Amino acid sequence: MPMTNARAESANPTEAAARRADERRAFLDAAGWGAAIALPMAGDASTRSYERLTLGDRRAVLMNAPPAAESAACPPDASPAERRRLGYNAMARLAGPNLNAFTAIAGALRAAGLSAPGIYA
Repeated sequence: MPMTNARAESANPTEAAARRADERRAFLDAAGWGAAIALPMAGDASTRSYERLTLGDRRAVLMNAPPAAESAACPPDASPAERRRLGYNAMARLAGPNLNAFTAIAGALRAAGLSAPGIYA
């Protein structure tokens, strides 16, 4: 069950935060991590947030990445001037908020015999 962008659905920040928290709980329940102990982790200077999950002897990291919280990904054929015009995300990260890029990199690392995070959902 993918989480949606509660921020885009409501102009009321409290309502949007409550909806996002409900989605987080449903997501963790569906992925089998609903009873996990969740501890916040340091951020990475983005709009994402992270939590360390512990459930018995199992460990995981939850990355909460609201889809519309960051600017769009940079077009792959953008020139340096276009990247500057598009802003920081375009200059620093070609993938922008594209979570498919994150999961593809993890898969490529594992396929090469390297260590990479397991992705549960």
